[in-house]
Amino acid sequence: MMVKNEASRLENCLKDIVDLFEDIVVFDTGSTDHTQDILRDRFNIEPIPATLNEQRCQSFGDLRNHGITKLETPWIFCLDADERVERSQLQTLMQQPENPEISGYFCAWPTYQANQLAYLDYKLPLFSRDIKRVGLVHDNVQLDIRARQGYAAWQDVLVLQHYPEHKRKKQKAQFYLNRLFCAIQLEPQGYRHYWFIGYTFFQINEYDKAIHYSGS
Repeated sequence: MMVKNEASRLENCLKDIVDLFEDIVVFDTGSTDHTQDILRDRFNIEPIPATLNEQRCQSFGDLRNHGITKLETPWIFCLDADERVERSQLQTLMQQPENPEISGYFCAWPTYQANQLAYLDYKLPLFSRDIKRVGLVHDNVQLDIRARQGYAAWQDVLVLQHYPEHKRKKQKAQFYLNRLFCAIQLEPQGYRHYWFIGYTFFQINEYDKAIHYSGS
């Protein structure tokens, strides 16, 4: 996990599942609330202080890959503080026979916006520890699995529910946009950066900019 000022959400994220994991690594990138106290006192997790590298567009993927090196477990489950997963789903998943041909698992990733129905998406949160995250922004493991000619499967039993914090929506969007514009400078051929810039402007109702960048 990577966290910053997540005191209001850590309890709901971890309370029902924390004991199911053999080991947990949490990087704190500068919390000023009680995030670190909750991790230590409530969950017995010692957060690791971390700084995002501005020269690498404050890449989350770099830090997540560093976290993987601190684990010895054969599988990695990457979770954000604004996500929820049912304990029973993880228990069912753990009971399933392992398939050596599979390097990762996709699952449903519904996002719940304020006063709106959930919109559906997908995510790949569970993967073999030899897989790395790729990308300066919007990092993922799919690209590495593909490069290794591996295979990722869909997992019906798992649903990763996403509850973004609405009051910080614009603040987070601006941080995300800054990272995306930085990535364009380093990777000008990265077409996905332009698409996500457009999508982010759409989410904060700046539709003219959304159309401009989505059509770039």
